[in-house]
Amino acid sequence: MRFRELLPIILLVAGFAAGFLSGLVLKPSTLTAAVTEAEVRTVTVSFTEAEGEISLWATTVTATITTTPLDSDSDGIPDLDENRYGTDPDRPNYLLAYALKRLPESEALRFRNVENFDENSKVLVDLYAKLPQDKRCSEQVSDLINQILLDNVISEPEKSLFDDRFVNSTLPEISDLAWIPARENLDKIYDINVTFIAEDDKTPIAYAELRFIPVEYYYMVEKYGMRPEDYPKVFPPDKERFFILTPIDGEFDSLEERFSVPIKDIVGGREYKIVALVKDLAGNERTVEVKMPYMRQFENIAEKDDVTISVLYLLWWGKDDNWKDYRGGIFPLLGKYSSKDTIVINKHIDWATGHGIDLFLVQWSGIDYQDEAFKSHFLNADLVKRGDIKFAVLYETIWRLKNSYLGWNLSDPENIRILDDDFYYLSKTYFNHPSYFKIDYKPVVYIYEGKGVFGNISQIRVLKDKHNLFLISDHAHPLADPETIFPID
Repeated sequence: MRFRELLPIILLVAGFAAGFLSGLVLKPSTLTAAVTEAEVRTVTVSFTEAEGEISLWATTVTATITTTPLDSDSDGIPDLDENRYGTDPDRPNYLLAYALKRLPESEALRFRNVENFDENSKVLVDLYAKLPQDKRCSEQVSDLINQILLDNVISEPEKSLFDDRFVNSTLPEISDLAWIPARENLDKIYDINVTFIAEDDKTPIAYAELRFIPVEYYYMVEKYGMRPEDYPKVFPPDKERFFILTPIDGEFDSLEERFSVPIKDIVGGREYKIVALVKDLAGNERTVEVKMPYMRQFENIAEKDDVTISVLYLLWWGKDDNWKDYRGGIFPLLGKYSSKDTIVINKHIDWATGHGIDLFLVQWSGIDYQDEAFKSHFLNADLVKRGDIKFAVLYETIWRLKNSYLGWNLSDPENIRILDDDFYYLSKTYFNHPSYFKIDYKPVVYIYEGKGVFGNISQIRVLKDKHNLFLISDHAHPLADPETIFPID
């Protein structure tokens, strides 16, 4: 029924109300009629009593007609709007109705005709609405929305993909990146196998790669003066390896993927880096790097026989620029190196054990530069920690004991105190290290210039028994008391 057809009824009702309510306090009343057109009309009919008939009374009747737009499919979108949007008025479009509440009309229309309306559908609209307007209109966002809506269904993975890429991005994780030897001989590793796990909390892992990178030490040319032509002799060239990976199960189809990578024919003589990179389906990526310990260049042939060959090893280089006092005609391949450089130490061990040397007798001259290099650098060198070489202390009597014109008098209480303090420190700091050289389970100590020791040399046995030592030294001083001379192991 159209509005003009209702007007007589409205007037009739208004007149009836005016007559019936004459002489009473007449409050406004509302008449609401439903029509089937998208219109709202308000008609106000006023009655004023004639003077002398009903005095001082007036009433107003207001009739409001509110139209209810036609919505044939009850989806909340009027048919007139559905016709304008190009959607079917007889087919519910719930997601579009929801989007119209959250977004401008032009952007909400992206979500028309989506079937299987559920919480995932609403969440995608909410996620999209969280983005700034300029980002919502970007090519990347538009492309992904179009891709997701192509089949007119929004799935949980699609919602997670949009969230992970544009709204609440989270990076994938790399865990358990590790390697194990796959081919090894005499402590030299030729092949390894690298494994790791990639995980993501929203979108599947989609890509993985691994790089195996030789570490370079060009600082030795710049800092130590190594001759550039000697660099490849010291650090034999090895190539970087690059692998595009496939998961162990053969497919990128999960939030968690496992990888295993064989790396063969490692040259060695340096450290290496392993760098793993993974990406999830949203394009988020994570990189994790581990540094491998020093890898031997030479096989440890010192292990092949039962003969122990030892050499003196000095850790004083680099102290107070002492290379300026070097009198050799040819400088080492490593240049004027520092004894506190663990790469230098590893290189020395690699060369020594690769040519048959079993044992370093490390000079100890007190708590000084050499002790710091010994304790904090030598013991932390990879090949020492791995047990590729043994070491023992060479006790530097010349620098430790009080001198007399004959040598080192063990009848002097001060010398006894120094020995006792020194060997207590050595026992606590070095003797229990797993690579410390022992004979019959006794830590070996080389007493340097033992021929200069005289006086009450029985103090040596006291020292030996107190720390359960195996002592090696030079011959006894000719002036030593024959009565107190005893064989030193």
